Amino acid sequence: MEMTRRGWLWRIACLALSTVVGCSTEEGDDWLAYRPDSALDGSEWAEIPTSQYSRVAESERERALALLTDRVYVALTAEQLEDFSAGSLAVGRGTPFLVRAVRTSFDSGDFELYSDSESLVVRYGTLGDNGGPVHDSVVVVLAREPAKLFVELSQAE
Repeated sequence: MEMTRRGWLWRIACLALSTVVGCSTEEGDDWLAYRPDSALDGSEWAEIPTSQYSRVAESERERALALLTDRVYVALTAEQLEDFSAGSLAVGRGTPFLVRAVRTSFDSGDFELYSDSESLVVRYGTLGDNGGPVHDSVVVVLAREPAKLFVELSQAE
């Protein structure tokens, strides 16, 4: 596939900005992992209530991304949970995890999380062209460690 001028400019901008904002291109981004079509047919995916997850506090974003460099999720200590969620989550009977997420650079959408009791989906949805994908992270309280993590980005125009 031949690279367009816009594509080259985007890659150059991402390379320059990647250490600052976690910029990436959707094509070939190893953080994005979509569910296979066969997994979309069933109704086994239940939405996780917003009371069980939160975006990482902006002041802790770089530290969270560093923890997720080589892993798709990390179990958190009580202190990390407090730092990353700014005290907005209560653990209850679950375990807090820091998980990979991808959003758009204009950040005009919302995260939704789903589980089929084994796997976790972190989905960011937005309307319109909202810039390129950016690495982010979410803290979620789960009953057990996820067997698989799917990170999805949906931009409807």
